[in-house]
Amino acid sequence: MHTNTTNQTALNVAKANNLRFLLWDGQLVKLIRDKATQTAVSDRIKQILQRFPVSTYPARAGLCLRDEPHTTHFPTLGYAKGVLQGLDSKQLPWVNLYGYTTDPNLTGVSNYEEYLRLYLDQVKPPFLSFDHYPLVSDTSITARHFENWALIRKYSLQASIPSWGFIQSVDFKWTDNRYLPRRRPNEAELFWQVNVSLAYGAKGLQYFTYWTPKGDASVTFGEALVTTGGKLTPLYTYAQNVNKNYLRVVGKVLLPLTSESVVHAGEGSSLPLGTTAFSPDGYVESTSGSPVILGRFRQPGGGTERYLFVVNRSFTNAINPDPPQPPTQLTLDASVSGVSELDISTETFAPVTLQKDTQGRYILEPRVAPGGARLYLLKKP
Repeated sequence: MHTNTTNQTALNVAKANNLRFLLWDGQLVKLIRDKATQTAVSDRIKQILQRFPVSTYPARAGLCLRDEPHTTHFPTLGYAKGVLQGLDSKQLPWVNLYGYTTDPNLTGVSNYEEYLRLYLDQVKPPFLSFDHYPLVSDTSITARHFENWALIRKYSLQASIPSWGFIQSVDFKWTDNRYLPRRRPNEAELFWQVNVSLAYGAKGLQYFTYWTPKGDASVTFGEALVTTGGKLTPLYTYAQNVNKNYLRVVGKVLLPLTSESVVHAGEGSSLPLGTTAFSPDGYVESTSGSPVILGRFRQPGGGTERYLFVVNRSFTNAINPDPPQPPTQLTLDASVSGVSELDISTETFAPVTLQKDTQGRYILEPRVAPGGARLYLLKKP
């Protein structure tokens, strides 16, 4: 339960740790949920900002307006967003949408793309956030995970706004079994979720959850990064490795880039729902071996250089491991004149020495851990 006291404490802790914090006000969320009058919504937003001024609480990053809204909430959310950013344009109006669903009882429409279109048209948000938790109770993933990311990528690019997603970091299940139970991820599965999100152009990543929820009569939870009693779990260390040792470096490179394409290679006839199969694109001519996801990015200013993000499709098997197996290869287009790879330890791109085939094309044989990825810079004359 968020109150003025808990928000104040969180803001102070965030400031002490050089972080930002989004306020969650139960009264404001209820007003939006109940589709209250514009005056009531506006007055409450003003009260919150007056209670927690940035001059006193510099960690204040914005307000949480609604999680998983119905389409009937969109007009009120659009109004609330306008009020908040009219008072302070630097404050984020946080809203998080449902993951892929065709249930009109949840969203008000039976078409997920229509849900996204209505949201962007009526709310005009500064970013597009959604949650989809892909790790089901066995070793598989949800059928619509990639399709969900593909649609989020499509509509965020159309609207020229960043896309945000959630990383599943806790196991949970519904007591009435209405949905498949979700499993507790291991370290490779955390990395995999992050890298898939990055390949699809994510600019913001959130964790569900940091602190273990207490649960209720409908949903029960396992342990997240921190237990209900405040004890750090192994997942905390895993997330720390992801964020501090990896995402801090890779994310810094990818953040200003524009997602140009994302394709799946090596999937054979089992191409996942909503995905695009690899085809030659002027930078990569062909692929062979293990399944990979290839995200291609460019600088906003243009140019011929491209960043190639190679993600291991598997969170259980390595690509090109020791001892060697039949190699996974990416044959680059003959027009690619040089290749560099991001070195996480030095945070710089270093030239890669590669073999060429008989037609003078570079052959890339990336070694990728389960759930891992490699980031390359491809140059042309």
